[in-house]
Amino acid sequence: MRTIALISRKGGSGKTTLAVHLALSAHLGCRRLLVADADTQLSADEVLKPRCGEGPAEVQTTGRDLCAVQRQAVRDHVDLMVIDTAAGLEESLSHAIVLADLSLLVVRPRVLSV
Repeated sequence: MRTIALISRKGGSGKTTLAVHLALSAHLGCRRLLVADADTQLSADEVLKPRCGEGPAEVQTTGRDLCAVQRQAVRDHVDLMVIDTAAGLEESLSHAIVLADLSLLVVRPRVLSV
């Protein structure tokens, strides 16, 4: 199983949008996947729950519980786990980064970001 974590210390950068689109793309490609929504706003949950028909599995979690979620996903023969993280919560971000095979740092550069 592979794990991708979407990381950003700033809110509104597009982490959830990317996480949901990656999950939907993998689902359409017939992959067994899990979206681990570790964002306290639960936006991925909000987007995925009302979908009609089959779709990506989703679980609400915290950074501390990500390891247990990942172990269960392996037991469930999940192909891909996508982690949507909370902005700014460094402890939660560090858990996701350690567990991930790939961490995507989401940035939105601005003139004053330099």
